[in-house]
Amino acid sequence: MRDVIIPVLLAYANWVLHKAEEFNIERLYFVSRDAQIFYKIAERICRATGGPDCRYLYGSRQAWFLPSFEPAYPPESIWPIAPTSTTAQDILRRFDMSIGELPPDVRLPKYGDPNCVLTPKETDALLTSLFQSRETLASIRTNVWKSRTLMSRYLAQEGLYEPVNWALVDVGWFVRGQRALRKILREAQPNRELTGFYFGVGKNDPHPCAVEPGYFHSFFDSEAWKLPLQKYHLVIEHVFTPADHTTVIGYRDSDSQISPRLAPGPPHSQWAQYTKRLHATTLDAVDEAIQTNQIHSIDCAFVHRAQAQLTRLLRHPTSTEVKPLSFVPTTRVHSTTQGETRTTPLASPITFRTIVRLVTQDWGKARSKLVIPWLEGSTAISSLWARLLLPPLIAVLRRRQAR
Repeated sequence: MRDVIIPVLLAYANWVLHKAEEFNIERLYFVSRDAQIFYKIAERICRATGGPDCRYLYGSRQAWFLPSFEPAYPPESIWPIAPTSTTAQDILRRFDMSIGELPPDVRLPKYGDPNCVLTPKETDALLTSLFQSRETLASIRTNVWKSRTLMSRYLAQEGLYEPVNWALVDVGWFVRGQRALRKILREAQPNRELTGFYFGVGKNDPHPCAVEPGYFHSFFDSEAWKLPLQKYHLVIEHVFTPADHTTVIGYRDSDSQISPRLAPGPPHSQWAQYTKRLHATTLDAVDEAIQTNQIHSIDCAFVHRAQAQLTRLLRHPTSTEVKPLSFVPTTRVHSTTQGETRTTPLASPITFRTIVRLVTQDWGKARSKLVIPWLEGSTAISSLWARLLLPPLIAVLRRRQAR
């Protein structure tokens, strides 16, 4: 942990603070949940050495989707909906609706089962049906207005409309959250431009949006390191940037204060312990660096070494590094028949059957594909024959993902 994860966290937080100084940023908003550990690091550094005002902003793509959505027919690009793992229940939840609210003229695919995973065509058919229904479209517009009002009040409460030069800080990938936030802010301040600092920014967004994001800067240069970092987003988000609360799904009015609505469900106990230990160990390292004056030694060379170690860990991890992290629960996977969900561990030993399925799953029309969150990590803890066979297969699969 101290050799790879903590240096990477310190390098990114320090990079953000240097960028804030370069662009005369007076305030930094660290977006929950992925930026929580960076907020803790930066706030501690700034408290000791000076720097911008650091604040924690409760938000997420999910929480900001509905307020920034423009309900019309035909609908704009629904970028937060992933058609390969979406049910009718999921889609309605995005619009703060339930199955019981649907009028008779809206037909659900899959014989009306709201929990079955939909194909892309079925997803498009359901969205078309929803937006062609006047009654449903009116309900969506009402929900958009309510959620937009609450979000605008929360942003005002947190000072985002103040005449202060501020910037967002987040993990990143496709800058969708910044697009949604910019759209909301520009309703009251048409000339408002946003700046964001991100751990990494992906290319070829599978769900592009016409809304411009504003300005953004990336800590990790995927082209320079020849590593498409967004392909490893589950490793980054679950190993490097876990948070001590669930995702934000919206906002509520609580005694004239706007507070975040968090997703229900207690966190995975072992993962919660890992998160607590990671945060404590990282902040201990920050305190030590401040006390020994080594915090000023985090220079370009330190950042380069941290990025090199990150690249090495993602591509060529050792079994010793992977085994303590293999339990980490990552993806929620929908059952194609019963609509059930389960957590997928970050890494698991790969069997011959797994290899066969990985190679052949694109040949058929399987509705649900096998997803291994960290192929390289799974390879590292597999048997010798798998470790010899998998590297060329991984290269093929990564090229296939990049298309």
